[in-house]
Amino acid sequence: MKETSEPIWFVVRRPEVAFDPPSQTLLMQAGTLLYHGLDRLPWWDVGWLYYRGELCDRLHGLYERMSKSDSLTHLIGTRAFITAIEFLRSSPQVASQNEIVCAVDTAYPLDKIGYPVLWLGYDSIFKSPTPMTLLAEAYLCPHGPMRKYLSRLNSFGLFSTAEEANELGMEYRELAEVEKVEPLSLFDESFEVLAVGRYVPELAPVGNRRKASCSLPVRCPEWP
Repeated sequence: MKETSEPIWFVVRRPEVAFDPPSQTLLMQAGTLLYHGLDRLPWWDVGWLYYRGELCDRLHGLYERMSKSDSLTHLIGTRAFITAIEFLRSSPQVASQNEIVCAVDTAYPLDKIGYPVLWLGYDSIFKSPTPMTLLAEAYLCPHGPMRKYLSRLNSFGLFSTAEEANELGMEYRELAEVEKVEPLSLFDESFEVLAVGRYVPELAPVGNRRKASCSLPVRCPEWP
């Protein structure tokens, strides 16, 4: 069974503030098109709180366990939706600059997610502890061979079909073999097409909105 046969939840930067930390420029943008996939500094702001010792004891332990893996193709994420909510609420800065997204493989029935999720599209992901999108070659290399795929992306900067995302991945594999794009180790074992969805509590039926967005644990004491 694939690792992503069930939803994995992530805390990632909102597309409009997904800046490259050194340059403070948007990571992936082409004209007005913004990338909305997994490769948006996942857990970046939560990680800073962890390394500075600013997470409460409960979340510190959760992050430590979540980030430990012996696999190079393991995606750092949580199976528990409520845990993603807790991390999003770990500080005002995390909450203001980040959002919750989930990823599932192409065999997962999207209507069975059980939470108010807006499905954004399909991403071609090189799976490592930090997911890397193969679309980076299209966004960041204006004269590269993958640039042509930009015209096929939807309004969220992703593919509308899994077949298109897989087509990019297969071409990337061929070009990597002749070093026309960046070669990636363990590519055969770690490339996967994933459906990406954004948690949007407003999409829940009116009677269930409180359950979808407010049935949460107590916040960490650092956040007044």
